Amino acid sequence: MFPKVNPPPEVLASTIPSRSPTAIATALVSVAPPPPPPTDGATLYANNCQSCHGPLATSAKLNRTASQIQSAINGNAGGVMGSLSGLTATQVQAIATALVSSTSPTTGEGLYNSYCSACHGPGGRGGQYENVTGSTTSQISSAISGVQQMRSISLTSSQIKSISDYLRGITTTPPPTDGASLYGTYCQSCHGALATSAKLNRTATQITNAISSVGQMSTINLSSTQIQAIAAALVSTTTPPPTTDGASLYGTYCQSCHGALASSSKLNRSATQITNAISTVNQMNTINLTSTQIQSIAAALASVAPAPTTGVELYNSYCSSCHGPGGRGGTYESVRNATTSQITSAISRVQLMNSITLTSSQKQAIANYLSGSGSGGGGGGD
Repeated sequence: MFPKVNPPPEVLASTIPSRSPTAIATALVSVAPPPPPPTDGATLYANNCQSCHGPLATSAKLNRTASQIQSAINGNAGGVMGSLSGLTATQVQAIATALVSSTSPTTGEGLYNSYCSACHGPGGRGGQYENVTGSTTSQISSAISGVQQMRSISLTSSQIKSISDYLRGITTTPPPTDGASLYGTYCQSCHGALATSAKLNRTATQITNAISSVGQMSTINLSSTQIQAIAAALVSTTTPPPTTDGASLYGTYCQSCHGALASSSKLNRSATQITNAISTVNQMNTINLTSTQIQSIAAALASVAPAPTTGVELYNSYCSSCHGPGGRGGTYESVRNATTSQITSAISRVQLMNSITLTSSQKQAIANYLSGSGSGGGGGGD
């Protein structure tokens, strides 16, 4: 046996073809840069606004300006728009451009329907917020300047007077009891059109419980007769999907809050975690599923993608839906630079997080990501 002799560096260098450095450089240049953020207004509206404000063509926010949209985001209007803080000025302007209607409203009724009906219902008779029939110009002006959700509204004195004249010319009528109309007024913006509602076959009791326990529904004021009418309208006339098909069950019970299954914010949740969430999260208290159905949903959530392992994957799976991209804040506060101890404390202390189960190493990975030192780096940077 002869001893192994490594050739000197100059010999190694001579064995590399002279064109290799050029080929490597060419290959590196050919890697495409990441695509720019979308700037198509209609697409941005559909992805970020439609679930609350309806389809673009009939949006409750037609003719809103970029300034009004940005003010609503900065003020976290409705408690949910702060989650759109990641939109650039160019994207906000694109949404505003898409919202420009071919004809701007000029009549009192048209102005009311464009600026007010989404919250105060048809004719000012009450919707998510109170009845405003009979409101004076002074009361409307005071509300625009004093109510946070209305500060982004910009109307001239003559437009305010037109809305007031419209509201003062409407006489009080008996409350509506048509289930389909009531659903359209109070439920459709969150749960979709009646025919394909995410809440088909809900009972009057379940609806009543949701109104009393779900924060977003606490402003709804309906009589027992009206609630029963909505429940009757929600009775499906078609055969429901197989009760143990996980994808169908997810679409019915989970999609309206957690997004489409393929990109769900709850991928890889276990049956135990889902069961714990149903019993501890107020918004889920009205869900009534068997253990078999819960297991089917868990299986559907596991079939979409491999379980997250890196800090950025774990954060995006468990945290981003509430705290926004990179921990910079969304529906809830910024968590940049959160420590493992703070994450552990929040999971045990915050009710919405009680269903989260993470190992100490997973929490450390998330903390590393949020501080900018972990996988996916920069989570805590500016």
